[in-house]
Amino acid sequence: MSGPAKKLDIEPKGDQDLCSGDKVIRIQAEGGQISPADRGGSAHQRPKLILLSPHRGSLGILRKVARETRDRVLGKVIRDTMEHVTEPQSEETRQLVGRSLRLLRTGLLSVDVLLVVLSLAGAFWLRVFTRFLDRAKDVHVGPSHFWILAGFTILILYLYTMHGLYRASNLSRRYYQAVSIFKSVSLAAAILLTITYLTKTRAFVERRAIIVLSWGLLISTECLVRCYLVQPLVRRFLKPLRVLVLGVGDCARRIASRFTTMVSPESFELVGLLATSDGSRADSVHGVPVLGGLENLREIVERYGIDEVFIADLSLEPEGTLEMISLCRGMDVGIRVASGLFEPILPQIEAETLDTIPLVRLRRRPFVRVAAVAKRILDLLGAGIGLFLTSPLFLLFAIWIKLSSKGPVFFVQERVGQRGAPFNMLKFRTMKANADSSVHRDYASRFINGDDVAQTCVRTKSKVNKLVHDDRVTRVGRFLRRFSLDELPQLINVLKGEMSLVGPRPPIDYEVELYRDWHKKRLDVVPGLTGLWQVSGRNRLSFQEMVLLDLYYAENWSVAMDLKILLRTIPAVFDKATY
Repeated sequence: MSGPAKKLDIEPKGDQDLCSGDKVIRIQAEGGQISPADRGGSAHQRPKLILLSPHRGSLGILRKVARETRDRVLGKVIRDTMEHVTEPQSEETRQLVGRSLRLLRTGLLSVDVLLVVLSLAGAFWLRVFTRFLDRAKDVHVGPSHFWILAGFTILILYLYTMHGLYRASNLSRRYYQAVSIFKSVSLAAAILLTITYLTKTRAFVERRAIIVLSWGLLISTECLVRCYLVQPLVRRFLKPLRVLVLGVGDCARRIASRFTTMVSPESFELVGLLATSDGSRADSVHGVPVLGGLENLREIVERYGIDEVFIADLSLEPEGTLEMISLCRGMDVGIRVASGLFEPILPQIEAETLDTIPLVRLRRRPFVRVAAVAKRILDLLGAGIGLFLTSPLFLLFAIWIKLSSKGPVFFVQERVGQRGAPFNMLKFRTMKANADSSVHRDYASRFINGDDVAQTCVRTKSKVNKLVHDDRVTRVGRFLRRFSLDELPQLINVLKGEMSLVGPRPPIDYEVELYRDWHKKRLDVVPGLTGLWQVSGRNRLSFQEMVLLDLYYAENWSVAMDLKILLRTIPAVFDKATY
């Protein structure tokens, strides 16, 4: 074929080819027929063109047809359609966008380092060497100041990264950046004060005003630079994120309509949808083309340069949703889930919304090496301090357990750790020696299989998923379990690296035998002393809800989340319904 299409008789919901040279695109008309009678019609009477097979050069073909056609209505329809056309992205374009993004991130990183150093050093200079706040004469600069400054800078950059302040999708969100900067700087200042107190280092804390001044200077300068001065560069270097929606059902249709009516075009560009089942597939949904099925996922992601994938099929089983998450993660794209998979626990987890549609953002590469090192450092510090502070209780509980019943002080049980590796978990013994495990084995089987195993809490008269009336538990054991004091010896497991302060609870081998495939994904991370489900409902949650919370934690872990969970564990321990 050569030359532009000379005749375009587009019937309602009919198909038509537009061609130019050796390139052909497929279009579809909806809502009416172009004819002389339509020339004076209102906008809603005019037909709408939908691209069914866009490719590079589609916009050029449409522009040429719109320019050469004598039908003004058709020209208007094509020009309106061109505003919603997404062309495949060439390799050269992807490389250019990638280089621009790397350049912008490098610039931001350099500016952040400069601002952190200037804020802390500037606050120190203002407080110590000027008369701004009564000059301090007994302060001297030493090597410890350099190491504290370097460590504080690295900590700030790490917290910025954990809060997504270098992620392309967040660089244009002023409010999000301001809130994340406030959280990161406040947390870093608290950590700095804690470390200097524990190590008896006086660098940068010779006067309390130094930390307060640096905190205010850093937050104000970062917000000014990122939210106002850098925005023109962001608009110039960064293009809208290209989005692909998996699903063609009601949820996918709602998302497609939100992108066309509510979402700012500066943030997202909806490329198309993919059908997630083998049933009948429509050519388009709300004017957005259906580009194929799941078998075309990798091809579509690479061809169009997809940045974000929205999983929006509520009919999928958890296994199907997790399988799609694994596919997307293998292609290094952003993932958002709008799915019933997380609906039972949405009130307890942090989620974002697309207008009114709840979404859960998943990290592209959870638990990267730097994050794992930071988590291990936190575990060592927390477990070491915890053992030091609770050492008197170890002696007290050991004597109490020995006097109350026969048997050892500690109960050692083999548990399943990260990636299925077994380890010996320590607890204070709360049961009679050599107690029969068949009672718990039967309970665990019914609980994991979804049976109703709830029992009535004596104190609150409410239902809890726990063995409340268990004759195997001793009187001392009931007290220890009431406040989770029997778990204190697991701080030793944390020091050994077998457990973490925060993570999924380690299961017993006969529990793992009952797991479905998607349940086993909770074993991908190091088990913990406490976790997200313990502070989000504890023993009132079903097994599936517990697993979902563990999976959410594994996907969205950060130092800030660990600290938040640890702080929330304290009131959870004193919950009246705790057993």
